Amino acid sequence: MLLWHYRSRDESLIAFSNREIYGNKLITFPGCGRQPDRGIEYVLVENGIYRDRSNVAEADRCVELIREHILLHPERSLGVVAFSEKQQSVIENAVGRFRLQHPEYEDFFDEEREEPFFVKNLENVQGDERDTILFSICYAKNEQGRMYMRFGPLGAAGGERRLNVAITRAKYNVKLVGSILPEDIDLTRTQAEGVRMLRDYIAFAMVGGAEHSAGKDRAEEGCFEDVVAEFIRQQGYTVRRNVGASRCRVDIAVGENGVNDSFFAGIECDGDSYTMGRTVRERDVLKKAMLRSMGWRMHHVWSFNWFRMPEEEKQRLTEFLIQSSLVKRGKARKGRVRANDRAYEEYGGTGAGGIGLRSGTDETGLRSGTDGTGLRSGTDNCSGRNGKAHVRV
Repeated sequence: MLLWHYRSRDESLIAFSNREIYGNKLITFPGCGRQPDRGIEYVLVENGIYRDRSNVAEADRCVELIREHILLHPERSLGVVAFSEKQQSVIENAVGRFRLQHPEYEDFFDEEREEPFFVKNLENVQGDERDTILFSICYAKNEQGRMYMRFGPLGAAGGERRLNVAITRAKYNVKLVGSILPEDIDLTRTQAEGVRMLRDYIAFAMVGGAEHSAGKDRAEEGCFEDVVAEFIRQQGYTVRRNVGASRCRVDIAVGENGVNDSFFAGIECDGDSYTMGRTVRERDVLKKAMLRSMGWRMHHVWSFNWFRMPEEEKQRLTEFLIQSSLVKRGKARKGRVRANDRAYEEYGGTGAGGIGLRSGTDETGLRSGTDGTGLRSGTDNCSGRNGKAHVRV
């Protein structure tokens, strides 16, 4: 259990470090599909210029994202991490001007909060955790369009460790704000491991970590999980096999027909994923509790019962899927009401919750930012450039 990772409420937040730093030894837990403002995304600042060791356009974009965060997720804590001390100072000044212009948001910046807002840099962020972290890469092309391979602390010995510490500070969401694309970093001009890792991390963020979280179909014919998955498909649902990025995977993820990457239930069978736990407590108590905290409604199908009492087991599974689908739809309706309230507040109303600080809990009793739908207004997480699904501009 020492290798179980508990902090990240979205597996993509730790998947990159698990691969690059920990050799995929960490046991992480998948979420039940993609949700806005969860996981990792890349925010591209197309007019960003590196001048006087800072990037003013990125600082301004960070302020815009801070305001968006306050309006949409006031209950979530927030931190900003700059990749240099100079950029930290530029962001602090931009945030200071924003606070003077918008005193109505001062409650959010209250230093007495359990997890107060901060702006720090790569060197001093160790030990801090927040629900959402904004990163400002800062380094970019200059006014002449030339890109130097100078990346401050990342270019020094141990730069990869500094980056790893920073990118694992978020519990729900990372927004990587940058003015460059991966191909702008020429690895033939630098040997720094931290710079190489940054290049890969940008590419990872641009696809939202999809390469690590997508389910993979198993090829073995006659596999028991495939028998169950086929039965579920016949009931009109979408099925994804082996969802997860580590040894802990959901055997069968179930979603509404025609809806990709969003699941309302998980099915566990007595196969390899089930036996990943060393003890009965790990398999039947702790693992299930962690998956529930990640939003899953889980159901176990035992192969012995399936073949011994097929009709009874199929009926139990069918009833579970119907109930879980209804629960998911109920949460979606609540999410639409919350989104409408927030939009009303932004345009001068008081809404149901006001702009005051709120604490949210999900059905497991763990703190959460949204009810799972995370509906947003005014932005599009899938707009971008070069066909990248998780690049915002």
